[in-house]
Amino acid sequence: MLEFIKDDTSSFGAIPSEGTMKFGKRFRTKISIFMPEWESVCLLYKDLKQLLNQIDPAKRDEGFRQFLKNEIEKMNEFFSGKEEEYRKRFQELKDEVAELSSGEDPIHVIMDLLQFHNQLVLLLHYYVLNCDGTHTPRIKFIT
Repeated sequence: MLEFIKDDTSSFGAIPSEGTMKFGKRFRTKISIFMPEWESVCLLYKDLKQLLNQIDPAKRDEGFRQFLKNEIEKMNEFFSGKEEEYRKRFQELKDEVAELSSGEDPIHVIMDLLQFHNQLVLLLHYYVLNCDGTHTPRIKFIT
């Protein structure tokens, strides 16, 4: 069973035996556990890190900045799309609750609300994980 833990690089985690696992490995593992269906819209951390390790600083600077900009735009577009989708879903759920009659069993609405909550939490994890992923290379880029 996975146990949720808080570590110093992220506000959520569930990786058994994380120990001294490097950030990139934790990043990929968390994506594969929490959001494998969103992997294509997550930060390409390994590619970002490879740009930082290039020998020519001039080429590295230009490439890093452009790559990071493209990745942030990709993630923002995905997040904004999900945000709009969830706004619509929230309104639908509010309507479902309002239409419940006093004698009706609310279990289906409760289940829908719980599922919606889980989707919101997953989107929050997506945001936090990708922010952490952009933060680590930026620190290395500056130093």
